[in-house]
Amino acid sequence: MDAEPQTFEWAEEETGEGWKPKTPKPHFDAPGFWVRAGAFVIDYYLCVFLHYGIMTASDFLLREWGIFDFDSLDDYEFDITVIVCMYIILLLYFFIVQGLWGRTAGKVLINAKIVTTAGGRITFSRSLRRTAGYLASLFLFGVGFLVVAFNRNKTGLHDWIGGTQVVYRGYTSLWRKTAAIAAGWLGAAFMIYLVLGY
Repeated sequence: MDAEPQTFEWAEEETGEGWKPKTPKPHFDAPGFWVRAGAFVIDYYLCVFLHYGIMTASDFLLREWGIFDFDSLDDYEFDITVIVCMYIILLLYFFIVQGLWGRTAGKVLINAKIVTTAGGRITFSRSLRRTAGYLASLFLFGVGFLVVAFNRNKTGLHDWIGGTQVVYRGYTSLWRKTAAIAAGWLGAAFMIYLVLGY
């Protein structure tokens, strides 16, 4: 079992008897914005492959059973169907995987996990709230994700809503962090290439 980070921060408060230390609050080593962005892109492309497999299987089965044929949709309807299905898969992926294991495939790469603000294991209730936070961040044009880069605890809107934070499970080598960042940049570049090519 991986040991929890053991570093602590001491906060002090002024009392009638002078300065007195408070109960120590755990301070966790948290991955930064670009490392987390890389982990997210890895999760995203995993969901792209899941989406492709599900859509292909659904198209085949629905057509075979005579229930529905995707070819009957015009281009706009087909695009909307694909986008909606992709968002559903993404949200279900994050909700289920986070609730079960407290970490996604991308976070496994960077040796990180999702915990409560006290350092405990997250529940499905927190996972649901955290997943809802992703939607809130999207509606705010990604600002909820960007705040990770500008606050001391490296938490985003989805972390605040879910009462969670992302922390390293222990020592994480530089190559793992670099690999996550590189994967994120390559994935983003490939997406831009597809969009421009399309």
